[in-house]
Amino acid sequence: SSTTSTLPRQSARRVIWVSRSGNDSSNGTTRTAPVQTVTEAWSRIPQGIDIGTAYEISIEPGIYDEESLPTYWESRHGTAAGPIEVSAAEGAGSVTFLAQMNVFDVRYLTVRDITIAANGDAFHCERCRHVTLASMVLDGGRRSAHDLLKVNQSSYINIENSDIHGAEDNALDFVAVEHAVVRNNRIHDAGDWCAYAKGGSADVLVEGNEIYN
Repeated sequence: SSTTSTLPRQSARRVIWVSRSGNDSSNGTTRTAPVQTVTEAWSRIPQGIDIGTAYEISIEPGIYDEESLPTYWESRHGTAAGPIEVSAAEGAGSVTFLAQMNVFDVRYLTVRDITIAANGDAFHCERCRHVTLASMVLDGGRRSAHDLLKVNQSSYINIENSDIHGAEDNALDFVAVEHAVVRNNRIHDAGDWCAYAKGGSADVLVEGNEIYN
């Protein structure tokens, strides 16, 4: 039998650098010429079309407030060959968002190594496909956030190696989510359920987590 891989070959990756000391008029393509806001970096990813080029938004250490972040992360259609990644350049613990990620109609997105500390839903994803959160911290403080991680009408969702805590209501809330993996996370300190899947959810694997309080 053939041993040739049938997986799509990923195209060249375009990196957009972000730094608090950057300038949104910069080209953003090198670490020495970053843009200043995540909003500007996100706007440089084509909207509403299937993307053939992989994009990575690589964020330098710092605290990014609401003014520097998109209000809506909307309609970026990554593909298997051209996925999208938003990540902390220096790894976990180095980048904090002070506003929620409100994601709609986005495909093949990975968010990695970022802390989101926001009142309300720290990460909300609607009508999304192939979304991964890896090594994240979703921090609702003293149960001041409502639902920390809410995903609805979406498929192929992976939540891995993350710390999700401090919801006034639910820490993890799946509604009509299919083909999901929730693995090796700490999900804790919620006023209501720590984690649940409901309303037409199917094929959800929950494995190797600590779920408590």
